[in-house]
Amino acid sequence: MRSRDARSSREIDTQDEPFPVVDPDPTAAHLGTAAINRLTALVSQPRFWVILMATGLGLYLVSLTLDALKTVFGSAVIAYILDDLITRLERHRVPRVVGVLLVLILGLGVALLTLVWLLPRLVSQLSNIVADVPAIAGLVTARIQHLQQQYAQLISTTYGEQLVTRIASEVERLGSSLVNTMLVGITGTLANLFNGVVVLFLVFEFLRDKKLILGWLSRFLPRPDSRFSAVMREVDREMGHFLRGKLIVIVLLTSAASVAYSILGLESSLFLGVLTGLATVVPYFGAVVVFFPVLLVAYYSHGSTTAMIQVGVTYLILQTIEGYVVSPWVVGHYSRIHPAAVVISILVFGSVWGMWGVILAVPGAIVIRGFLDELARWVSEQHAGSTPAAAAGKAMSSVGAKTPESNAATEGVIL
Repeated sequence: MRSRDARSSREIDTQDEPFPVVDPDPTAAHLGTAAINRLTALVSQPRFWVILMATGLGLYLVSLTLDALKTVFGSAVIAYILDDLITRLERHRVPRVVGVLLVLILGLGVALLTLVWLLPRLVSQLSNIVADVPAIAGLVTARIQHLQQQYAQLISTTYGEQLVTRIASEVERLGSSLVNTMLVGITGTLANLFNGVVVLFLVFEFLRDKKLILGWLSRFLPRPDSRFSAVMREVDREMGHFLRGKLIVIVLLTSAASVAYSILGLESSLFLGVLTGLATVVPYFGAVVVFFPVLLVAYYSHGSTTAMIQVGVTYLILQTIEGYVVSPWVVGHYSRIHPAAVVISILVFGSVWGMWGVILAVPGAIVIRGFLDELARWVSEQHAGSTPAAAAGKAMSSVGAKTPESNAATEGVIL
């Protein structure tokens, strides 16, 4: 009774005060102290500095041998993409070695078909487009001049002609560079068959001895039940799903766009179809950038606005189906990334690594999101463990762990 009277008198005094004193919430301070303690314990371990120095030395050696490691890295990426198909074959009781051989034979056939049939046609169509750039620029210039005659007060003649000339010269330069790059790539691939054999051998070994290689690498990684291992498993699952799904989307969209453009009578339908499919590699921006070349080629091929509108509508329909039907169905978890996060990752990665950064922006965002999700779970656990309810629960559990005699004595004291 005395404790109740004292508590009620304190409440009355607090209500009478103009600025009552409120005890600070210990949650934020507890989280900060826990984070500092964890960081201090981590830094104080010699193993942390050994791993840090080994990582720095490894990155330095990788930078020195980057050209030689491109073959190894490319082989690892190919094996990573093909592993899911081999795992599915294993579920149907196909031995892993047999599954690896079947997948590699199929992939080798597709690569040879691409080299012998697809690439020469792509180079030919791209060369035709580059050769037609001056004519396309002249056509656009004539169209602008026609608009200038109708709206002379709104459009400057000098500015319009300079803009078209500059765009035409830039497109011609980029197209010629792309043609030369593709020709050099084809001749280099045919001439340097040794690298192809090395890649095929490494992919076979990576796929066949996957468990052995991962078991050896796990010796240098944290424990399987650690938070880092949990994050890496989640990143591995989503990254593999994204890469394989995105590859399927590119193939489907390329095939559909090539057939649609061919039906509409475009001479460079195969190249424009491949360009449309590759536009999905860069979300949002790729579809916008590719849209205008497709319209210009369509307008030049047919010379009518109606044909250009038909091609433009077809392009928009294909991109809409890809964005709202195919990608969510095939890629799946990629839709969990917010569009704003995708755009920010493209801008950041692109500013640091250029075109490769733009291409790798979404995979990088997947990795960053995995670590941020785990950080959010850790903060939630720390917050839940620091609340008064959690503290009371721990106290009750500790009380419940005592002997019956101590429990009875404790109950007598509480009552």
